Amino acid sequence: APEGNVTGVTYFLDHTLVMETFVAIAPDASRIAVITQKGHPGGPIDSKGAKVACEKLFLECTFHEVAKGEGVGGVIAAAKDADGFLLGNQAGLYDDKAKFQAAVKAAGSRPIFSLNKKPVEYGALASMAADDRKLGKMLAERVISVIRDGKSVAKTPVGRDPKPILVLNSSTMKRLKLAVPKQMLKAAKLVGDS
Repeated sequence: APEGNVTGVTYFLDHTLVMETFVAIAPDASRIAVITQKGHPGGPIDSKGAKVACEKLFLECTFHEVAKGEGVGGVIAAAKDADGFLLGNQAGLYDDKAKFQAAVKAAGSRPIFSLNKKPVEYGALASMAADDRKLGKMLAERVISVIRDGKSVAKTPVGRDPKPILVLNSSTMKRLKLAVPKQMLKAAKLVGDS
């Protein structure tokens, strides 16, 4: 925890695990345009994590910021060299369903991945997201250990979901003609028409 003064849980995931999963789903996506929301405090965190993951996995990544309400379609349409997209976990990137669905159309045969499950419901291919129930349980355990059991906050690290939920859009998988590994399909939550 920062300077030992904070504990709790975070929605932020291990970006390398996330990118490894996305590459397994769409192995032809090696040039990724990472899109985050300009001015959102989570944007730099997602960009930094994605940069580390891209370097570890030898992916070519470009980084783009979009103002809230602007929509991601412009970046997707302009990123002609990208063969895949990663959206940060900022609602301003996808909260306008119509704009987001236009962005999916602009992506064409290029997959869109997300760090939030909502874009997958709107047509993105896949997301990995922390499990709210799991985080709630982890938070309760931390509160109990500090308040009831007297454990020092400095010795109670901030928790992160070690096994986030993979969400796949069945319609998008079919449209992109992707053969997702069976193990992933079994573990995933499927949305969209099956």
